[in-house]
Amino acid sequence: MIRLASSTKNFFASSICVRGFGLGDIKVGSTQRKPAKSISGCSTDKSGKRQEVKVRLSSEYVMMAKLINIHEHVTCLLLSVMFATLGAAVTRQPQLVEPKKQILDKPKNSYEEPTSVREDLTPKVLLKTTFKFALEQLFLRPESFNVLHPLRKLAYDGDPGGHLYIGFMHSFGLGGLERSQAKALMHYTFAAIGGCEQAQMILAYRYHFGRSVSKNCEVALDLYRRVAKIVEDDRTQNSRSAFPLEKIRLSDESDDPSGPTTNQLDRDLLQYYQFLADKGDVKAQVGLGQLLFQGGRNVPRDHVRAFRYLSRATTAGDSNAMALLGKMYLEGSDAVAQSNATALKYFSMSAEKGNPYGQTGLAKMYRLGSGVPVDYSQALKLLKLAAEQGFLEAHVELGHMFYFGIGVEKSYPVAFKYFQQALMQGHTSAFYYLGLMNGQGTGVVRNCHNAVDLLKEVAERGPWMSFMQEAYKAYSEGRMNEALIRYMFVAELGSEVAQSNAAHVLTNTNPVLYSANASLALAIRFWQMAADQGSPAARLKLGDAYFYGYGVPADYNEALQYYRLAGEDNFRPSAQALFNLGLMHEHGQGVPADNHLARRYYHLAATASEDAQVPAQLALFKMALAEMIKRMRSLQWIETTMSGLLGDNWDLYMMAIFMVFLVILRYMRSYLF
Repeated sequence: MIRLASSTKNFFASSICVRGFGLGDIKVGSTQRKPAKSISGCSTDKSGKRQEVKVRLSSEYVMMAKLINIHEHVTCLLLSVMFATLGAAVTRQPQLVEPKKQILDKPKNSYEEPTSVREDLTPKVLLKTTFKFALEQLFLRPESFNVLHPLRKLAYDGDPGGHLYIGFMHSFGLGGLERSQAKALMHYTFAAIGGCEQAQMILAYRYHFGRSVSKNCEVALDLYRRVAKIVEDDRTQNSRSAFPLEKIRLSDESDDPSGPTTNQLDRDLLQYYQFLADKGDVKAQVGLGQLLFQGGRNVPRDHVRAFRYLSRATTAGDSNAMALLGKMYLEGSDAVAQSNATALKYFSMSAEKGNPYGQTGLAKMYRLGSGVPVDYSQALKLLKLAAEQGFLEAHVELGHMFYFGIGVEKSYPVAFKYFQQALMQGHTSAFYYLGLMNGQGTGVVRNCHNAVDLLKEVAERGPWMSFMQEAYKAYSEGRMNEALIRYMFVAELGSEVAQSNAAHVLTNTNPVLYSANASLALAIRFWQMAADQGSPAARLKLGDAYFYGYGVPADYNEALQYYRLAGEDNFRPSAQALFNLGLMHEHGQGVPADNHLARRYYHLAATASEDAQVPAQLALFKMALAEMIKRMRSLQWIETTMSGLLGDNWDLYMMAIFMVFLVILRYMRSYLF
């Protein structure tokens, strides 16, 4: 028996026979579109012996058809493809094999590749061990064919993670699998209905932008809503930062290759703050304590050290440190045991000093009744005081109270106002609740696309985005294959920065996973994905590709379109794209020559970036010089006309007249003055 997934949600079937794929006939039971209990069919093994195949389906599988709106014929086709892909499992369970000889030389900082997974473990431990082994193979040695076996075993056993990574490998042709978006979509679908958040993100992104599927905003909204809820719940329960880790763009760093790397700057800055904090600088103690408490880029959480620095700052009377200690005691940590009484003490001390952080923490305790009687009026009063000082958490708490009607009359418009104020500075909860309100039409006119954009931002702040930091670390250390695979995985989740970074690695380094032509084609695919999300840099790259014919046929019209999209972006106009538009209008490439429009684009490029001012001025000077030369050449008609009137010595006559004019002018000057 082949198990598809253990925690799935409804799947329906109809009486349709699908022929082909080397399976004979597959009949999907139930003629009245009711949930099928099993799927039966036949398969032929290598010896030619036909064997009955029966797959038992959960009654919950109907949700897949509802969720992604797959027509019954397509559903049966996916099932038949699944049988073809997993046909080898009918007669035997796949076994891990010894790794084949590596097709690439071992890079620097490599590791010893394991050859097998222990099978003398309990099923649960074995599953985790197999999954860990598979991920190590995929991200550290993606060129190895041995990566396929543990992941395929997981997929055969119905593990959503196995389906996720098999789908990823099909999407990019890794591990010896053929590149097939249809098979990738099938595995992503099984992983998503099995509860895999990353697979749900991948499907949501694809339905939002119509990649390999028809656009369907409602499906994307439903999937992003599920993932965003998990991210928001995890953030609030585990005291994660309301703001995402910075996403580093490799193209920005490559603009100054001689400068220090971001990791080096982070280390230097951290050491500097630690030096100041140890010397007794209170602001440095608070900043370092908060960073260690919440964690940050390249800085893991360390509550013990955070408590030490915050305690020293509290002794010095800093109200921010008092509030942070209150939060630490309220939630409990590795450094201190949870204590509502101590949290109340520190929050009260901070609030008495007028600190908005302390006021918000104290208000939260009154709202939840943590160590004090529930007092919504006092909570509302404190939150409004903090909000008047512009404190983001206060805006979010107020929005939360009015959204759910906690201690106040429920008011979606008021909640929308508070969430909108917090959204302007990037608070995760603001994105989440505004996404829900736009998706439900509460307090605002319903807008599916706005809701998807907001919830997508929340989903991209989940713990799985740590792959971005790991990818950057691998890139900084010269492990380009690993960096590329990690960026590709996050790019598949829908991150525009990861898509741009994957394209950058493919075109600016020497990863050996793909040939030069395949790397360029894949880079263009990533630029297209990033351009669809509004990236001016990706649009500029696509414009260059079409202008010069890199990886695509040269097409001035396409280049012009992408340059316009990049240059006329309302938020981040590309000065380079504007300059290129000026060149194309000046020389009539893809458009009729128009010097007036060329000058306009050169001026816009100069205003878009200080770095473009000198090139733009030189281009304008060149245009002026060219026009002056053109006018001088047009003066030749004067020579022809004067020769006809005065003969070949017309220039002598003109010089004589000019001299007479000068004499008269000089005489009049001496006479008048």
